[in-house]
Amino acid sequence: MKKYDFTKKGFDLQTAYTEEKDAGKYTDIFKNYRDPLTKYAFSVLEGRVQSGYMIKLACFRHLQDLRRQKEDPEFKYHYDLNKARAILNFAKLVPDVNAGVPLPLVDFQKAILCSIVAWRDEKDRVRYVRATLSMARTNGKTYIAAILAAFYFLIEANDTYNRKYLFVAPTTDQSRVGFDYLRTMFRKMSESPAFKQTFKDQQIDVLTDQIISRVYNNILMRKSYESGQLDSFHYQFAVGDEVGDDKYIGKIRTGNGKITSGQAQEPNHVFLQISTAYPDSNSQFYKDQRLLQFVMERDCDRALDDNLCLIWEQDALIEVDKPETWSKSNPIMNLSPEKKDQMLKSLLSERENKMLDGSIEEFQNKSLNLWLQVKKNTYLQLDDVNAAIVPEEPVNIFGRAVYIGFDKSNF
Repeated sequence: MKKYDFTKKGFDLQTAYTEEKDAGKYTDIFKNYRDPLTKYAFSVLEGRVQSGYMIKLACFRHLQDLRRQKEDPEFKYHYDLNKARAILNFAKLVPDVNAGVPLPLVDFQKAILCSIVAWRDEKDRVRYVRATLSMARTNGKTYIAAILAAFYFLIEANDTYNRKYLFVAPTTDQSRVGFDYLRTMFRKMSESPAFKQTFKDQQIDVLTDQIISRVYNNILMRKSYESGQLDSFHYQFAVGDEVGDDKYIGKIRTGNGKITSGQAQEPNHVFLQISTAYPDSNSQFYKDQRLLQFVMERDCDRALDDNLCLIWEQDALIEVDKPETWSKSNPIMNLSPEKKDQMLKSLLSERENKMLDGSIEEFQNKSLNLWLQVKKNTYLQLDDVNAAIVPEEPVNIFGRAVYIGFDKSNF
């Protein structure tokens, strides 16, 4: 396979995809993989679905990895279409909390589910032990996380005992909101013909802070980063909600370390981080995104092959004035023309209000999923820092001592 490094000058993602496609490298994939994730990847890279750079990177990585299954003997992962069908069939039966019945999933939601569940290693364990998921608010992050939590609790556990599952958020109040969504969904599932017998057989109780399978002693629990009580558990599946919160950066970083170190003892584990953008880019969630961007750009290297990064965001601040591009960060707009019109009307109103009251950065953060540096005690804005990145080192520093000066000036 040709090696691509999009961090270097002369390599362009769209050009690389076109070259590989024209050379017939994706012909077999197009014929043999008709699943929603692969279809979505082709739609993004063909321009049929408007997407930002980060999603294009993830889609290119998926297609390249489908090739690596046959072309790279050192590549130890495979894409299991049966697993893809399993999670999608499961999701079709999960009732929406508000509607009370299952709702059709949008293409990007199906792509998320397939990415996390269907990619496997040589022992048929999930490939992605850590998944980073971000998009603008009200695009269904919690719904997708809830479906995955239910799938792992009911299906992936596979008659095993004493498994622990986690929903954690920065504060007690935040975790209660997200967990209440889970509880409501589980209660509706217990009344559904598709799951009623399963809930009865496993003696599943939906409690205030826990969901328990009495037969297997499997527990889905609610916790907060604020409490710090995340030690001594080996979570098979964990959801970190609002991990970009800039008021609890230190506690979230420490808490995530406890979660992932405990998961090292648990086979077939996943840690799913979900959040929109926040003002302070010192967040570990932002740093993880930039690291994984670099990893995906270096398609020639197989670093962090067990990390997934799916970020729906705008490509630039200037797009705040380009509502025709807002589906980059709000992919649920693609559900239907009616949904797009409804959301566009709401977002335009929100933008105008935020511009008038002088808080446009809140709209850029939460509605366009753009990271900003709006704190007043910094000299350089985040865009200034990113604009200073060069494709190639100005001098050869290999084997030489390097000294870095850091300007800590304040306004």
